[in-house]
This record gives sequence, C-alpha cells and structure tokens, in this order.
Amino acid sequence: MDFCPTNPCANGGTCLLTYPHIVCQCLPGFDGHTCQHDVNECYRDPGPCTNGGTCLNSLGSFRCLCPPGFSGPQCQHRAGPCSAGLCLHGGTCRPLPGGFHGCLCPPGYTGQLCEVNPNDCVGHHCRNGGACQDGVGTYSCLCPPGWMGWDCSGDEDECLAPGPPPCHHGGTCHNLPGGFRCVCVNGWSGTSCSHNVDDCVSATCFPGATCLDRVGTFLCQCPPGRTGLLCHLSDACLSSPCHAEASCDTNPLTGSAVCVCQPGSTGPTCHQDLDECQLGAEPCEHGGRCENTVGSFRCRCPAGYTGSRCEADVDECLSQPCLRGAPCLDLLGHFQCLCPPGSQGPTCEREADACASHPCGNGGRCQAGAGAFRCHCPPGETPTGIWGLPWGGWAWTGIWGAGAVSGGLGMDRDLGGRGLSWGGWGLSWGGWPWSGIWGAGGSVIE
Repeated sequence: MDFCPTNPCANGGTCLLTYPHIVCQCLPGFDGHTCQHDVNECYRDPGPCTNGGTCLNSLGSFRCLCPPGFSGPQCQHRAGPCSAGLCLHGGTCRPLPGGFHGCLCPPGYTGQLCEVNPNDCVGHHCRNGGACQDGVGTYSCLCPPGWMGWDCSGDEDECLAPGPPPCHHGGTCHNLPGGFRCVCVNGWSGTSCSHNVDDCVSATCFPGATCLDRVGTFLCQCPPGRTGLLCHLSDACLSSPCHAEASCDTNPLTGSAVCVCQPGSTGPTCHQDLDECQLGAEPCEHGGRCENTVGSFRCRCPAGYTGSRCEADVDECLSQPCLRGAPCLDLLGHFQCLCPPGSQGPTCEREADACASHPCGNGGRCQAGAGAFRCHCPPGETPTGIWGLPWGGWAWTGIWGAGAVSGGLGMDRDLGGRGLSWGGWGLSWGGWPWSGIWGAGGSVIE
C-alpha cells in the first residue's frame, strides 16, 4: 500500500515510496530514513567554510565567520577586482559590494574558484548494496544482480529474464527479492541444478560389484555368477538350463532363469518343438497343406503354386511346352496352347485331320495329308460347288464347271474350254491342261 499521503518524511522531505521500504528525498541539511537527522556540515572534510572561516552549525544549514579580507556564505569572496580566467569550470567572476569579488559556479561545482566537484554520493539513497557513482551535481546507483531502478530498490525477476533459463536440467525457477531459487529434479543439485548427484554414494551394490552413477539412479555391474538389481542373487544361468540354441537371461528380482527360445521352439527351457501348423492362422496359402517339422514347418503346395508358403504362381509357359510356334497361355495349375490351323493336341504336337469334317460329297473319298485334303470322286460325278483355299493369309474363292479331279496333289484335266472366274475377273484357256496346288485347310463345299 502507498502511505505517502500521510507524509512520513520529516523536515520538509518528499516521500517517494513506502513499500517495501519508506524512501524519502531530503532537503539539503537533513538525512536519515525519514529525514529526521540534521546534517552537521561543519564536520565535513573539507569543511564548508573556506579561507580560514569558522563554521557554526544550525538546523538544516550552517554559518561561516570569515576572517578579514573575505566575505560570502562560505568566505569564498576575496577582496579586489576580478581577473580573466580566475573562475574554473565555466564559473563567472562578479564584483561584490565592499570591493570584493566572487565566482558564480555552474551546477555541480563549488569552491572559491569553482575548483571543487562535491561528492554527491554523500548521503546517497542507493539501496540493497547498490554502489553510488558520483557525477556532476548528481549521482547514479550501480545495482547488484537481482536489483534494478534508480536507487536499486526494484526487484529483478531473474526467472523471466531473456536468454537461457537460470535453472538447468528441468529445474523450476522461483523468484526471490534480489535473487532466485531453483527446485531441481531428482538427480541434480546446485544453485542452478547443474551438478549431477553421485547416487553411488548411497548405493548398496553387493560386495564385488561395480557401481555406475546415472542421473537420479545408479547401476550395479555384477561380477560373474551374480545377478539382480544389486547383484545380490546367484546367476541361475550358470547351470545352462536352456536349450543349446536358446539364450538364457535372469529375472532381476528373483534370480530365476528365463529362456529366450529360437523360432520353432517353445517351453520353459525351449526343448519343446513348436507346431506352427496349430498356431491358428494357416501359414500356407492357396490351399497348401502344412506339415510340421522340427523347429519349423513346410508347405505342400497344390498344382500351379510354389514357394515356402505356396505364395507364388508357377508359370508353366516358362518351359515353352507349345510346339509349331504356338502361343502359350498360362493358367492356374496348367497351361493351354493356342494351336495354329493344321495342328492339334495339348502341345500342338499332332497334325489336324482335314477329312474329319467329311468335306467330300456324293460318295467322294477324302484323302488327308499335310494338313490338307483332296476328294476322289466316283465315276459320273463332277466336283462342282464353291470351295475355299487359304493361301498366305488370304482366301481365294471360285466357281468351276464340268471337269474331273485326278490323282496327285493337283488337278490335271482338260476343262473343255470352259471358263473359270475368281473374284470378279475372268481367266479362260482351252485345249491345255491346268495344274494347281492348295495349302492346309482347303475344302470343297457341295
């Protein structure tokens, strides 16, 4: 609260603040906490009276009794006229009544010739250990860490100061008047929580163990044959209770052995085989049959699948099973050959029977060969009709008249001068034989 309106300062002092302490600005000639003391100026060194004057103290002031030839409040005026450069620090010399002269000094200087800079730190108001620095007509306070303000009466909150936090390693900062205090987390100490507490000082490791200090804890490094947090237990792994391929560890609380099994083994000592086929989820894919083995399992894959879990499809076309250049179509568990005209079979290994569709009519006899056929007509029958002959990927179609087909792979017969036409254009000859050869797939349609 502000109690300045009650005017706690005496002798005309001015109240500046009352919390946390009363601070009064005293008039010249008074000092003290509330300006209650009269300053005896005559005790100052040097005294206020110059040139051999005698000082007489009074309430809030003093008076000088000057010797002959001097006058003024401090006997600073000499008899005689002013001379150039007499007054220092910018002081002004002025004549005085009675044939005296004196220097009028600027603020901050005094003395007969303005040669003295009075120590303004006398009676200063620097608080909390602040150092007073004298100036010219004034002074300033150099505050110690933790304090601030013109008289070092303001507390500085170090916890909110910019820069790195004053408390390290997670410590909590609490501001105090003129300082701060750090509440450290477990494992740290010191004014700024920068010291790691040696937890091994109070550790209780088993004799023969080595203590390793940590932050807020410690670790006991056990010698051979000992185990546990404090190395106070015998190591049960020394008797080799686990399977040879398993790893042995010890329970740090009880010292009992803990066997860590390899995949495929189970049981307290890892001597029992683990049946992976009975664990729940089927390990084999695509209908594969799981068979347990010692320490593992294997999958019997159905046709068309392979891999350790039957996860991969077998590409039956990789072996190029199709003959005669036929394309291969990979299917699940088998393949299919797309045979070209004139071949058949699973791998296109056989020639097609061109007579299977009975292409010859009127009792004609069909003769197959090289993927093609020819018709042997009975006497009196003429091979008439429309027939197809594939050749080089495109078809010929034609109509013929009377004639006969004889042995061999061609037609050799005088067609009696009759005309033979293909595809809208005419071709005729007479009196000479005509021969022809047709390829695979040819047929006669009655």
